[in-house]
Amino acid sequence: MKINFDKHKVTQNELKEWVEYNPRTGKMYRIKGVYPKSGNEYKKRTEVTGTNNRGYRWLKVFGNMYLVHRLAFLYMTGEHPTNEVDHINGDRLDNRWKNLRQCDSFINSRNQGIRKDCTSGVRGVTYSKNANKWIARISHMGERLSLGYFLNFDDAVNARRKAEHDLGYHPNHAR
Repeated sequence: MKINFDKHKVTQNELKEWVEYNPRTGKMYRIKGVYPKSGNEYKKRTEVTGTNNRGYRWLKVFGNMYLVHRLAFLYMTGEHPTNEVDHINGDRLDNRWKNLRQCDSFINSRNQGIRKDCTSGVRGVTYSKNANKWIARISHMGERLSLGYFLNFDDAVNARRKAEHDLGYHPNHAR
């Protein structure tokens, strides 16, 4: 098969010729390769283990970089995802088919993990030295909402959790 490697969008059939995906385990394997100098194909079976700087598995196919969870979607449905592909359990390395869903960025943002720079350990809860109180906040529809000031950390956390529930955040959000 002769392929133009410049800006080629891989099809499901081409993908299945070059990789194997196990929907139960979420693992993807290269099953074919190309010698760099000659361009000749050879058979091999190696697990895709490379990750990018954001913690997602990735794979180069026909000279283009693809995220494995997006390739899994193509592999299973025959179509490239038109939206974001969310890892339901929040684990970016868990590409099992039952852990992936296509959703818009609004829904996906409600299933984010906790940020590395979160000092309280709870997303949306911070301590104000000026007020000597805990502050609970949440974002909704692009607007940052204040949930109040609290003397007790647990009260601030409870206010944040209640707001997450009331606004329809995924139960894994910031966990």
